[in-house]
Amino acid sequence: MMSQYRQYVRSSLSQYKFPDVAERDIVAVFNAFTDLRPKLADYVFNNGTTRTLLQLDGTIPVTYRGSTYNIPIAIWLMDTHPYNPPLVYVKPTSSMQIKSGPNVDSNGKVYITYLSEWIYPNSYLLELIQILAILFGEEPPVYSRVVTSARLHNQSQEAVRTPNHAEQDSDDEELSMLREELRRVENRKREKRKEDEKKQLRREVEKAKAELQEMEKNKNVSQNERQVKEY
Repeated sequence: MMSQYRQYVRSSLSQYKFPDVAERDIVAVFNAFTDLRPKLADYVFNNGTTRTLLQLDGTIPVTYRGSTYNIPIAIWLMDTHPYNPPLVYVKPTSSMQIKSGPNVDSNGKVYITYLSEWIYPNSYLLELIQILAILFGEEPPVYSRVVTSARLHNQSQEAVRTPNHAEQDSDDEELSMLREELRRVENRKREKRKEDEKKQLRREVEKAKAELQEMEKNKNVSQNERQVKEY
């Protein structure tokens, strides 16, 4: 299956600007998230234009209050991937309803800092999906559309049952650890971006100095040549 995905991705990236780099970034996802699969589809932009793009479609496992849920998503990859951020959407099934919040709007589009501050190679697909799994575990982006009678019965039974405080404390502790880990990752990325910006500025300063020295050198040579001619 992995080799089939790789071949499909490679052929689908023929119209992309950076196919080799994009392929490496995409293929790295499939070992960790086996329920995601690549496919070509038409994406309609806000201005009405349509473009055929590669997307990763499927589900990612999310842990919420001790249970694992599969959240359906679609990740659209721009033809400049990985140098521009992808577009991420939650895709609810017929039995699900989108739960809009700080990270997801009513249309299912995902807005997180990792995407708005996307800079490759510091930003990449595998880490993006890992962060989505953590955020969705804190606040699931979907909920069940239909509540069956059996579900209502179970809820009524749970209402009169003594809550398991130890289990709840364990869940809260795990969530706190995940939030802290996410904060550390975001902080490291911000520091890395700052260092990269400093290095880039230093290179530009050195380049400007070298150009200035070359200009002054050429100016002195021209002056010397004129003086020689005058003599």
